[in-house]
This record gives sequence, C-alpha cells and structure tokens, in this order.
Amino acid sequence: MNPLIRALGDKNSSVQWKAKEALRKIGEPSVLPLIDAMDDEDPNIRRRVVTVLGEICDPRAIPPLINNLDEKDAIIRLKTAISLTKFGKKAVNPLIKALGNEEFVVREKAALALGTIGDPIAIPALEELSSDENTYVRNSAEDAIKSIISKNR
Repeated sequence: MNPLIRALGDKNSSVQWKAKEALRKIGEPSVLPLIDAMDDEDPNIRRRVVTVLGEICDPRAIPPLINNLDEKDAIIRLKTAISLTKFGKKAVNPLIKALGNEEFVVREKAALALGTIGDPIAIPALEELSSDENTYVRNSAEDAIKSIISKNR
C-alpha cells in the first residue's frame, strides 16, 4: 500500500491519478494506511489522501477527517470538508459535534459540509452557531441553514 500512497505525491499527474484510482478500487483495505498518511509531510499527498477517503466512504475515516478540518493547509481543509459530504447522513452527527470545536475553521467547514449534506436534523445546531463570535462561522451556519431548507422543500 505504501508505494501507492507515495505515488499520490508523484510529479506526474498521470501517476497520481492511477494511484488514486488503484487505492479507491482497493477500497476498505486501503483505509487505515490512508488515514495514517493524513499526517504525511507532503501536503500534496495529504490533499489526495482526503479525497480518496471521501471516495471510499468507509465510516472509519469520518473521525480522522473531522479532526483534519483544522489542518493548517487551506486546500486540505476544503478537500476534507468536501470528502465528508460524500459520507452523507453517516457524517451528520460527527459534523454536528464538530460545530462545538474551539477552532473557528473547524466550525466553519463543518457547517459548510452540513449544508451540502442537507439533513434537517442539523438545523438546530446550525441555528445556535448563527450567533458565533466569528463572522465566517456565522455566515457558513446561515448559508447551511438556507441550503438545508431549500433541499428539503
């Protein structure tokens, strides 16, 4: 598995794509090595790892992905939030819990992901967040509520 994960950081985009596809097809057996690779020093590998985890959709990846929402690399944070949306309802409760995180960026990305998933169960928690001290968090919570409402009409 390690050579495939390392290939995610290859300079050649074709090699990256083939490695990503191979890991996705391997599926469940690649989840734990991919989770371990979320700590890789190469941000390019970390960016692709979170994408592959979202494509595999193994629930074991949800908690590490939620923890990854405060990653220092903004692209990785965004890709992590996008990956979490692919889990659908399986990610809703962990994302609601993440709305209480002390890091504003985690609250913001969790709200965005909940809005994309569109489960109305998140509305009360998002309404609470709409009075957050951080403008980005408030805006994300309000946008998420609007998105959920429009998806459930």
